[in-house]
Amino acid sequence: MDGEELLDSQNNVPKTNVKSRSSLRWPVLWMCSFVMFCSYYCYDNVSALFDQFKDAKNTGLSSTQVNALYSAYSCPNVVLPFFGGYIVDRYGVRRTLILFAFLLVVGQTVFALGSSMGGTGGFGVMIFGRFIYGLGGESLCVCAQTLLAEWFMGKEMALAMGINLSVSRAGSAVNDKTSIALYKGSSLPFVLWFGVMLLGTGFAAALCTAWLDKKVMEAEKPSATDAPDRVSVSQALKKSFASQSQSSFNDPTRRSVKGTSFVANMDQPEKLDADLPSISFKELTAELWTSFLSFKLCFWILCIGCIVVYATVLPFNNILSTFMSAKYYPDYISKYYYNDHGDCTEYADHKHSDLKDDASDYASVYLMIPFGISAGLSPFLGAFVDRLGMRTTLMLVSAAVLTCVHLFFGLAKGVDFTGKFAADTDSAIDVPWYRHPTVGVVFLGIAYSFYAAAIWPAVVYVVEEHQVGTAYGLITALQNFGLFLVPLVVGAVTESNPPCNPSKDTGGFLYAEWIFVAFGAFGVLIGIYLHLIPEGRRLNLKDPWQGLEPQHLPDEDSNPLSPVNSDVPAPKKAKQDDPAGDDDYASMA
Repeated sequence: MDGEELLDSQNNVPKTNVKSRSSLRWPVLWMCSFVMFCSYYCYDNVSALFDQFKDAKNTGLSSTQVNALYSAYSCPNVVLPFFGGYIVDRYGVRRTLILFAFLLVVGQTVFALGSSMGGTGGFGVMIFGRFIYGLGGESLCVCAQTLLAEWFMGKEMALAMGINLSVSRAGSAVNDKTSIALYKGSSLPFVLWFGVMLLGTGFAAALCTAWLDKKVMEAEKPSATDAPDRVSVSQALKKSFASQSQSSFNDPTRRSVKGTSFVANMDQPEKLDADLPSISFKELTAELWTSFLSFKLCFWILCIGCIVVYATVLPFNNILSTFMSAKYYPDYISKYYYNDHGDCTEYADHKHSDLKDDASDYASVYLMIPFGISAGLSPFLGAFVDRLGMRTTLMLVSAAVLTCVHLFFGLAKGVDFTGKFAADTDSAIDVPWYRHPTVGVVFLGIAYSFYAAAIWPAVVYVVEEHQVGTAYGLITALQNFGLFLVPLVVGAVTESNPPCNPSKDTGGFLYAEWIFVAFGAFGVLIGIYLHLIPEGRRLNLKDPWQGLEPQHLPDEDSNPLSPVNSDVPAPKKAKQDDPAGDDDYASMA
């Protein structure tokens, strides 16, 4: 028996395993979540200190170079999503958890070392450090979800996944405020070395988690009625991407989708740490290419939508701190002020740095809001989408809201640059409430959260069951390809600011906002198109499987999503000359 919620055929209750029956599952959850917290915290060091990286007294990077630090992280993840789950499968969750956590420590160490060096050589080292960090960051997410799927099989899995996701995103929110506070009391390298220490603590938590995992497995032998270990991998994939889609996956009258790629469909032993059959890189590439060619149009439309809509959120978050400073604190962020004769006069270095740091500190409050909202909403949005359906509509509305958010930030008037010498700073923004940046960042966080909750479960419903893992790998890789390119483009168009007035054209960011508006508008068109095709409209159903025509349903033996009942034989596939088969499908609807 396999599936996401395996049921005991006698008692019709979810099957468990040795780990999920242990009370140690809660310490494992919190340690695993802490590892993810550390990962997200250090990932967003760059956005919180965007202006500080550009400061000549620190690293003196350009806008393009600072954005390239994010592109370096995304670069390996254009390929890794295809193999991350396979690596966890082949080498076991304990080893890979330790490996990926260690890569984070190494990557952040190299990154911090590069910031201490400065200059062109230092920038190259920082890029290399972020690349190493990317090798571990995304794969660690897969590993953590797999681990939790094993420890919470048949018990509170949706709750565990929600807690893990919320704690992870809280790491980004905490970083936004903490990093600038640490910088004001120390230096840029210190902030990054603090991240190394934090990740070192996370690595220790990963070691403890692996030790507990091994201890529990050795202390109690598995029961013959336990769910097989192999199933936990598919559970992790679905729970990670599908936002706990309980309406489809947890219905006891259904089997759930096998969230595995073709690699996991090879003959494999039940134990995760057991040896697996070898497969050459040529065979792997050929199988991937065959899978890509077999995907339907609706899947590719979802891929494009994911790329363009995420491009309106994450690359914007990268520059949000410096954007907020330029638009709403121009007198603090400018290198110049108007002297008594009205001439543009450059601040003394220390004075300019103090004012700029205050502006970054005030802007960090708004930087926390989108991911803070996402962290709070994530545990509940999966259940919300399950009850409501309307996935295609939510994608359309979210893209429209994000487009309006960027129109708001681009066109709404900010704070006027006075050019007066600022002896003291104030965090208050003197604009009417309808022009206040809080309005924009709140809607940004809400729209982003709903879009993510709608699109990731939708993938399951537009691909064949044996392609789910490969499909998620592909859409994640394409998303990271977008996150590799867009920051470089945004950095290029925001490279130069007016010499005196940083608020003019929002400090050069108006052009970036038009790029985000274009991406958002493209996302709206994608949402409209999905409403025009049958596969897209079917995603609006509470249970999209019910929208399938009977003749399109595969055989029960080949499709674990087909409705079954342990006490009633599964209906046979209907034939054109078999009216009884039609009655069977009518009874299923």
